[in-house]
Amino acid sequence: MKAFKAHDSAVVKVRFSSDNTMFATASQSGEIFFFIISGHDALQKYEPLCMIQIPSETPVIINDMRWD
Repeated sequence: MKAFKAHDSAVVKVRFSSDNTMFATASQSGEIFFFIISGHDALQKYEPLCMIQIPSETPVIINDMRWD
């Protein structure tokens, strides 16, 4: 079993895609990490896909995350 810490600051939002194949986490510091969900049994895997940094003058607002 592996574990990793994606964020150095508090996570303020988690959103799943409508088909439950991906999710994103946003932190207070403006980082958004995207993950791919693989396996649909009791042992799902969450693979990191990428990270983006929102400019510090544009903080992540809790209700701003959505899938399009």
